[in-house]
Amino acid sequence: MSGFKALFSNQGILDVEEARRTCGGAGYQSNAGFTQLFGDISPIPTYEGENNVMMGQASRFLVKLIKKVAGNKRLEFPFTYLNDM
Repeated sequence: MSGFKALFSNQGILDVEEARRTCGGAGYQSNAGFTQLFGDISPIPTYEGENNVMMGQASRFLVKLIKKVAGNKRLEFPFTYLNDM
């Protein structure tokens, strides 16, 4: 879940910025809502752990699972898809 939090919160910020740019100059107007939306979403990557740390934790966990599969050990659900590597 920490990996999803980091991934989705980062993508949310990128999506709000892209939507604002798509609106051109009107995206900078406060009545467009992007300033409020960006203000609401921008702190999310640091809630309950900074995204870079959380991505590192998720990556280390996945590497451990891949090493288990390489050692001919079977993984339980929800990681059974890695058994076919």
